[in-house]
Amino acid sequence: MAYLLFVLIMLSIMYYVYESIILPSIRLRIRYKIFELRDKLRLLKIEKANELDDLTFKYCQESLNMLLAFLHRYDLSSFVEAERFLRRNPTLYKRVLKRREVLENCKLEEFQQIRNEYLMTAIWASAANSFFLIMTIAPIALAFKGMKYFVDKAKNITDELFSIPERESELLKQICIG
Repeated sequence: MAYLLFVLIMLSIMYYVYESIILPSIRLRIRYKIFELRDKLRLLKIEKANELDDLTFKYCQESLNMLLAFLHRYDLSSFVEAERFLRRNPTLYKRVLKRREVLENCKLEEFQQIRNEYLMTAIWASAANSFFLIMTIAPIALAFKGMKYFVDKAKNITDELFSIPERESELLKQICIG
């Protein structure tokens, strides 16, 4: 019993240290990465204005801005809630899929690199925000499906979540807060 109490106290201390010291530094690094990606996107729009249409640029920039706004709330539970929410709202889901299609259909390789980087950055943000949960789930996930399955699933949901129109970001707040 004493060992169990000791382990629980140590886990509590580790959680406190992670949440109050380590995680804010990770989030700041991720925030700077998102700023960098947004700057790359804007530079790409300036350099290749004829090849990158305004709608594609707008959608991607909105996605980056929403990721910045919800960085601290974005975790694994947001993945689950977003997927449920979008499936229950077919009209919104259709709009999300149309926006996603616009982003996917851009032929510029540099744009797709930026988009891929921002999706992976969002996944890393979610992993950082859900670190202790991931530590308990990871062994089970690896045993059953493999990590690639979960990364692909997370990338897909992230793409949908941040394809919600910026003017409807209140919906995203509801999803991320619960």
